[in-house]
Amino acid sequence: MSKGNFKVSLLLRLLKSGIVSMTVWLPVFAMAVLLQSCNSNKLINGSRAPEISLPNPDGQTITLSSFKGKIILIDFWASWCKPCREENPKIVALYDKYKNTPFRKASGFTILSISLDTEREKWLNAVREDHLYWENHVNDLKGWKSAAVDSYYVNSIPSSFLVDQNGLIIGKNQKPRDLDKLLGMLAE
Repeated sequence: MSKGNFKVSLLLRLLKSGIVSMTVWLPVFAMAVLLQSCNSNKLINGSRAPEISLPNPDGQTITLSSFKGKIILIDFWASWCKPCREENPKIVALYDKYKNTPFRKASGFTILSISLDTEREKWLNAVREDHLYWENHVNDLKGWKSAAVDSYYVNSIPSSFLVDQNGLIIGKNQKPRDLDKLLGMLAE
């Protein structure tokens, strides 16, 4: 689900109520669309992945830079996101296939799951229910207001970034079958 959908529905309610007029709103909306389209392309293949520093379920801070040398899939998702939950079995299959695979230039593969849940129990229950058994789950419980959402220009979920051993983005929002092909090419 997109945070943009929420904003659009809120705006429509404000327009219907008369609180916001079309003459005021239209220029603001046009600028917002322009800025969003510019931002969505800032992180492209070859871009340095922005640092992530978020707490895991035990309260320990996990950073993206701590995975230097590994290929890492950064996966933005939430327990309430049906498309995310439907994709999770495919992500688990990718992890199973590549977690012990030797790579030519990387020391391994792992997943950093970033949940946009705002309720801790719902997040952790979904991790258990979907068998997301890798250890790198993080969430600051801020939902769409998480700093990682802004750093990665995430405006809908599921959203993912494949990062190489040097911290460079090598895949953005690819389907699991495409990630499988890319990881296969990177393997020895």
